[in-house]
Amino acid sequence: MRHKNFIILALAGSTLVAAGMALWPLFVFLPTAALRALILAPLYALFVNIILTRVQFAGALLAFSLVPGVILLIFTPLLLPVSVLAGVAAEAVAWLLGKVLRVSPWQKHKTLRWFGAALFPALQFPLMLSALAVTVGGPSAGLVASPGLVALVTVIGIVPGLFGCWLGEQISSRLRGLKN
Repeated sequence: MRHKNFIILALAGSTLVAAGMALWPLFVFLPTAALRALILAPLYALFVNIILTRVQFAGALLAFSLVPGVILLIFTPLLLPVSVLAGVAAEAVAWLLGKVLRVSPWQKHKTLRWFGAALFPALQFPLMLSALAVTVGGPSAGLVASPGLVALVTVIGIVPGLFGCWLGEQISSRLRGLKN
């Protein structure tokens, strides 16, 4: 692994957090903090898709998940494990699908890259909801009581992530066009 890869991951993760902070005023209207993951899904997937087109090594998504998780520790210690667990799970699922499809590294396969990038923010919803239910209670505890609804919202959460992936592809192709 080259140092350049880690610089790309760090810059992308930091930029993602800064962009998310710009959306902070919208979060006041949400009944539970776990819904932030769904609102941020396109943004997260956009950044993940762009970096995975440039950084293609085993654990790249996990390494990326550490950056926003560590930065967001200033708000609550829950955000680091939520980000890392989502990164581990999304990386593992995409890697396993890559093994089944005989694609290595999985990041080179556009469909798998999109799936991993969209799954990462979608998985943050149930993880954050569970963490909030255990630590805070309130509306989060009520939502966790119906796992079918949580699963449905998680699956639906992949859709905005796919939009973010599409947008990321558009940006990447424009950037490649500027290079030539």
